[in-house]
Amino acid sequence: MFRTYMLYILLVCVYGSAMSGQRVGSQSAPRKCDDFLPKLMIFEVDRVFWPFQVETDVVPPFGLRRYQPISNENSTKLWSGDFEGRELFDSKGRVLQVYSYASEAISTVWKKGTKIAVTATTTKIPTVKHLLRLFDLDEHISVMEIDDSSSLDHVKKIKEATGLQFKDIVYLGSNRVMLNEIKRTLKVLTVYISPKSGLNVMHIYYAIYFYNLRPYIARCKAHRLGQRMPGRLNTVKARPS
Repeated sequence: MFRTYMLYILLVCVYGSAMSGQRVGSQSAPRKCDDFLPKLMIFEVDRVFWPFQVETDVVPPFGLRRYQPISNENSTKLWSGDFEGRELFDSKGRVLQVYSYASEAISTVWKKGTKIAVTATTTKIPTVKHLLRLFDLDEHISVMEIDDSSSLDHVKKIKEATGLQFKDIVYLGSNRVMLNEIKRTLKVLTVYISPKSGLNVMHIYYAIYFYNLRPYIARCKAHRLGQRMPGRLNTVKARPS
C-alpha cells in the first residue's frame, strides 16, 4: 500500500507540473488542473509542531542556557532551535524543543503554493506566537487562530478569513475527538498526527494523496491515472516513515 501511495504521488506531481495553468471542461464549471492540491492546510500547533501543550506544560518567561544533550528514550527526533549552542527553557526549567521535521514539512506545503494556517486552543496567545517565532515556524503562516475557543470554531473563522470552501481545506492535528468532530460537522478532510513523532513531510504527501481520493474534487483526466480510485476516506492515520 505504501508503494502505491508513493507511485500515485510521483505521478500526480509529474502531471501537475506538465498541466499547470491549463483548464479542462467538466459537467459543472471548469476547474484548473492544479486542483489536486489543497488550497489551505490548517495545523494544530500542540503535539504537532512541538511535543507539549502550551496551556498546561509551558510557563513563561523563557531563558537560554548552554545546550545539555540528554538521552532520548523514545527516540523521537527533536530540534532545540538555532540559539548558537544554547537551548530554550521556561521558568520551571523545562527544555522547549520542536519536532525535527516540522519546519521542513511547513516549507514543503508553502513551496507547493498551498496556504498555511495554525490553530491553538489556549489563553496563552503571546506565548504560542513567541514560540512560533523563536523556532522560525511562523515565516510561511498566512492565518493564525489562537484563543480559548474550540478548533471547530477556529476552522470556521479561518474559512471566512480566507474566502475558501471547506472542501478546499485539509486539517492536521493530534486530537482524534476534535478531528472526528471537524470531519463530521464541516466535512473537512482531516489527517491524524501521532504526538509520539510529530509532523513530518510524509504527512503532507498523505494529505495530498487522500485529498485526491475525494469524489467531489474535480481533477484533470490525466490525474485519474486510468484506474478506479478507492472509496471516500476522510480521516487518515498517517504513519511517519
